[in-house]
Amino acid sequence: MHRPSHNRRIVNLNKAQWVKFYYQQQDGIITNRLPAKHTIRGIVIEDDSYALPHHDYPCETALERAIRLDLLDIWEPVCIVQLVANQQLHYTEKKAHAIWAAWNRKIYGTTSNKSTT
Repeated sequence: MHRPSHNRRIVNLNKAQWVKFYYQQQDGIITNRLPAKHTIRGIVIEDDSYALPHHDYPCETALERAIRLDLLDIWEPVCIVQLVANQQLHYTEKKAHAIWAAWNRKIYGTTSNKSTT
């Protein structure tokens, strides 16, 4: 499920109705928080738990097997900006974090460089 990314577009957040931020992995599984541990198809695996025995790899852990078979999920940040007239802009990677931080500054009024006068 690939959506076009608008990472090069500049948006005026004053014209945005709402902004949504989430993480999505390659199979389309969506979560609001980045998992703290490694995952396979959205399921958290323990780093030190042993995998089922295999005759070529007898003492292999679940993480080692996931790395060997290239099964680990790659979580990508996604930020959707809903504009007027039902238009949406989709931002990914670093731009998604930047847009989400700018939206939070606009909504909650937190800025890092306030004047002292």
